[in-house]
Amino acid sequence: MTGLEGYFHVNKSFCDIIGYTEDELKEKKWMEITHPEDVQLTNDYMQSLVDGKVSQTHFEKRYIHKNGNIVWTDLSSYLQRIIMVYRNSS
Repeated sequence: MTGLEGYFHVNKSFCDIIGYTEDELKEKKWMEITHPEDVQLTNDYMQSLVDGKVSQTHFEKRYIHKNGNIVWTDLSSYLQRIIMVYRNSS
């Protein structure tokens, strides 16, 4: 799960794929471990979701493993909007 601010939540399988622990990834933004040539591509797909142009995306993307190797991944993404309601207690 990725927030628009760049931080993300991961599972153990993802950690195993890219070599970082969950705690290490809590301190990183997805752009920091994405291959530089794929950052704009990912931003474009995310913007299409936010703008409502598509409801889901599917694409290949490269991450940089903790050891420096490139890891290809196959991603499917959708936008989950969270609506927060604030009530005035007065």
